[in-house]
Amino acid sequence: MTATATQIERVVREVLAEMGVEVRGSSGNGNGNGTATANPPTSQPAPPSQPAPPSQPAPPSRPAPRDALVLGGSLITLSDVEGRLSRIKTVLVPTDAVVTPSVRDALHNRGIALRRETNEAITGGNRIAPVAIRVVSNRWDFAPLVNMLRRDGLTVTAERSDCLIQSTDHLAEQATGGAAVGVVLSTHPAMALCLANRHAGVRAVVARQRDQAAAEIADVGANVIVLDQTSLPLFNLKQIIADFARGGVRPCPESLSERLA
Repeated sequence: MTATATQIERVVREVLAEMGVEVRGSSGNGNGNGTATANPPTSQPAPPSQPAPPSQPAPPSRPAPRDALVLGGSLITLSDVEGRLSRIKTVLVPTDAVVTPSVRDALHNRGIALRRETNEAITGGNRIAPVAIRVVSNRWDFAPLVNMLRRDGLTVTAERSDCLIQSTDHLAEQATGGAAVGVVLSTHPAMALCLANRHAGVRAVVARQRDQAAAEIADVGANVIVLDQTSLPLFNLKQIIADFARGGVRPCPESLSERLA
């Protein structure tokens, strides 16, 4: 091999060496018998994985204050607050809700604060409760009421029954298990109330008008309400039941838990 070839080979070897290629079988005497094999690149150890940060526990949920009125929906009008502001100090509405000027004036005149919160915050982390309805009547058509509630986005099951005892037994099972809030529609509200409250864990109230119902539901953390469907217009029945459901499944007040829970 000429000197020029030797020099070329040396240059090639140096380049291959810089590329991590090992040249074997060569004595370096320029006989050209060497073979080149690639060295696998040295693998770098993977950086130690960082432990995942510990998950932060969710803050404990708490129900809305008893002197607060919780309103759902994207538009809050005067009809949503009329007759409902007795003993109320704060009105809670969703963050993105539109509140009409007439509502703002009504709250301002009464010295009631308007506060915007996320849906989760204003319901204390409680979801809107499903509604289980028992209609103790063979004549009253409950389909329009159910349709109105469903158009409001509520989950509703409704059944007709001719037995008040059986109806309150069924609703007690739903309410005490937290599966739903219960609604009894009967022309015998006092009897329905007594039968419902015979069940451990049931906190039933009779709802006669919207503001009174909201206050009494909050007082005992009601999970069943009794309504006389013949004494209220259909729209008022819908309002009371929708308010009840949007409050979520309410806990028993701590001060009453020893007797009512």
